[in-house]
Amino acid sequence: EQLKIKVKKAIQEHGQEAVLAIGETGLDRPRSLADLESQVRLMRAHLLLAEELRRTTVLHCRANDGAEEKESDLLAILLFELEESMKRSHYHPRVFYLHCCELSSMKLAIFRSKMKMYGAKMFLGINGKVLSAGRMDDLVRTARIEELVAESDAPYLGQRNQAASPLKTMAVMVKVAAAKRISLGRTAHVMTANAAEMWFS
Repeated sequence: EQLKIKVKKAIQEHGQEAVLAIGETGLDRPRSLADLESQVRLMRAHLLLAEELRRTTVLHCRANDGAEEKESDLLAILLFELEESMKRSHYHPRVFYLHCCELSSMKLAIFRSKMKMYGAKMFLGINGKVLSAGRMDDLVRTARIEELVAESDAPYLGQRNQAASPLKTMAVMVKVAAAKRISLGRTAHVMTANAAEMWFS
């Protein structure tokens, strides 16, 4: 409730573009059952606020082990909340941004099909980790270019042993273009348009 008050106050004082998205939120290396339950409660609160304000929800899913299981948990929570929101009269198509996305090709297909069921849009954040050999290659090849957004998460999530920087987002696009065998110009144009749609639509 305090978050909702702060967000609405920021919008009232600084305009609609003062808040472009809600998050990041999700499941991040829970240390105990109580910690997991707390993260789930916060995630649901963020999802409800994003729905009310018609903002993109920024999601993150990380686990020390059992990453596939945590991704399934994240999807289950999303589907439950989408099902509930469909019952409300003010339902509006949702936009989700999977920050630091490392979904397997199979899990991506599942996420994509479920989002389509609810008329939701999904974008996938591709960062400097893709520059390290073998990292995220399967995801980049499998994902549609219209789903991808270049991100830096500076100073983290850079190439191995190197700090990330917003300047390196072009290097991410170069890697994506090569993996998908399309021109860098088209890659940069589409990924930039994706980011604009995600934040400002």
